[in-house]
Amino acid sequence: MTARLLDFFADTTPWPRRLWDVSSVLALEEAWEAGDWQRQQVLSSGAVSWYLHSLERLLGPDHGVGDSRARRELTKLLRSGLAPDSQQRRRLRQLIPLINDGYLRRWMAAVEGATPPSPERLARAVATHLLDRGWSSG
Repeated sequence: MTARLLDFFADTTPWPRRLWDVSSVLALEEAWEAGDWQRQQVLSSGAVSWYLHSLERLLGPDHGVGDSRARRELTKLLRSGLAPDSQQRRRLRQLIPLINDGYLRRWMAAVEGATPPSPERLARAVATHLLDRGWSSG
């Protein structure tokens, strides 16, 4: 995992091998923000639906999001469509800080578990989370 993190962040790493993902937390924040853009008719409901569906797939293997109960709730919220003024969108706004707060701790628990994640998946999750929280590659 450490080697892959260094590969993501090294100044000498060729661009095709660098990290080109966003973190799950940032993706959830963007899902919440999409409601504002949808209200202003910048995004269509179809575009938001497409994004929410792709986000559901992104969150699937992410141990940092939470336990099965939290995942079920997130899935239900994403499948609701998160209409601009909906209760589901307000609930997502409440969950995002909770997910962010224990994100790395939950990954650590997954690593110590019976079936640890692959080093690549772990490195990508940790790297995107740190970068999207404002840490630099250095």
